[in-house]
Amino acid sequence: FDETDVKDSHWIDSDDYRYFGVTDYAPKSGTGADREDAIKKIHKAVTDAKWPYGYMIEYAIGGADQMSLIVGFKSYADMADPDPSMAKVLATSLGSEDAAKATLKKFSSSVEGSTYTVYEVVVMVLWLSLESQGCQARSGIDALGAGIKTGFQAGFNEFVEIAIEHFLCIGALDTGA
Repeated sequence: FDETDVKDSHWIDSDDYRYFGVTDYAPKSGTGADREDAIKKIHKAVTDAKWPYGYMIEYAIGGADQMSLIVGFKSYADMADPDPSMAKVLATSLGSEDAAKATLKKFSSSVEGSTYTVYEVVVMVLWLSLESQGCQARSGIDALGAGIKTGFQAGFNEFVEIAIEHFLCIGALDTGA
């Protein structure tokens, strides 16, 4: 389970997000204050600048200590480096590139490592009923169709439960590798 850090996230709602980039960080023990300080400075900078790129921060609840940074993208083109960069916005907010570098170093020094995964929104069509096309099934096919439909519905319900846990219908992007 994850808990969203609403106060330090800069999420911009959109129904058009097709991909989500998720960076999972493994925080170093005893560095929470440094990480929080850096995140607060970054959040203030992007909020004050009305930076048009959104992100959400989540923390794992239970299990391994983990922080996730989630960014929504409408297309592959949106995955290009933002302009202005977050570092540039931070430097403007803090008054110098050196202050921005120190803040970013404070954050990077507070994590042991990270992984990055791109997820793609998955739309599943599970069942097209004959009734919706005005057809009426006749004979024993009706019972077979009802059984298949029930199986699809059960699978769909399980899929929805998993999807809710992973940002509502987001599946791993198949990169073909």
